[in-house]
Amino acid sequence: MDLQVVTLFNQASKQAFVESMTDLDSRLGGFVTNVRDSGQFQANALETLVITPPPGAIAARRLLFVGLGDSSKASLDLMDKVGAVVAREAVRLRAPTVAFAPTLRDQSFDKLDTGQVGAEVMTGAILGYDTEARLQQQDLDPCFALKHWYYEAGASYFSDVVEKVGPAVKKAAAQVSSRSNQPFGKTGPQAGKCHT
Repeated sequence: MDLQVVTLFNQASKQAFVESMTDLDSRLGGFVTNVRDSGQFQANALETLVITPPPGAIAARRLLFVGLGDSSKASLDLMDKVGAVVAREAVRLRAPTVAFAPTLRDQSFDKLDTGQVGAEVMTGAILGYDTEARLQQQDLDPCFALKHWYYEAGASYFSDVVEKVGPAVKKAAAQVSSRSNQPFGKTGPQAGKCHT
């Protein structure tokens, strides 16, 4: 795995780590708690932090944290934006294989429906990646293809995520198809040879 992604509420939200977040924090020697509580990564909404985990700590070569800010302000719109940020970060990091874990339940947060969270994240990711691909096609960014995206959901949430993500992917694909093929700049490069 090239890139593992998890989300993180800010320290002021006081959302307790459970299950996978407790395990991740332990595997990283308390890094998650310490870096956030130090204020050096505040986990503000859409703030990102990328690390190279110690050898053997996790399966992925790099770990991306995406801040969610204050848990009282968490919304489906925010999760849509998280998806776009992750897609763009994957391109920037040249990470062809991404595993995304929303980790909301693993921070004792249950105010958003897990299936709908998945739908919003995937919608944002698809639309964000499409924009990146269009930049590449116009020779505004080097060619790069995101090959695999894994959305991680606990066993008890799996069927709800599958039920809601499928239609969301189809809807996002339709939005991609309806986008204009006109270059972003009038005098910029024309369509290049990059096909992602």
